[in-house]
Amino acid sequence: MLCDPCRCVGKATLALALVQRCGLVRVELDGIWWGPNWADTNANDIAARVAERIGVVGGWVADGNYLDEVASVLWSGADVIVWLDLPRRVGFAGAVYRSTRRVSAARTLGMAIVRTGVCSPRHLVALWRRWPDYPSCIEAVAQSNSSNPSNSSNPSIQRV
Repeated sequence: MLCDPCRCVGKATLALALVQRCGLVRVELDGIWWGPNWADTNANDIAARVAERIGVVGGWVADGNYLDEVASVLWSGADVIVWLDLPRRVGFAGAVYRSTRRVSAARTLGMAIVRTGVCSPRHLVALWRRWPDYPSCIEAVAQSNSSNPSNSSNPSIQRV
């Protein structure tokens, strides 16, 4: 399983490589979170959808954010958690690059710019400010899940 609250650090790229190399099923959390016409899903619905998805497959790799909503579901079924702990400048540069590329592609194709994966200047500033808090966020979720008596699994957390 992959989890990381940060944008643009390579979660999907690593997930796709693991799926291809290990023959696992990809559980893309963005694909579960966003409904028709980019409508948000509420926290209870996404947790139930993720639990249903990982319950019907053998080996899986999940990538995406939504730690608050799905950590208890995913972590209880995970063998390994990979935390991509990259420097702030790497994730921030990735966010700027990906947003610029997607905005340009949408303009070229005459499409409306989609909400997911495009960071407005306000989102980029928030991402820059929140970055130092991500390690404590991951550690807090890990601690709460390891102390949860209903969590029978104790996955290994790999910080890379």
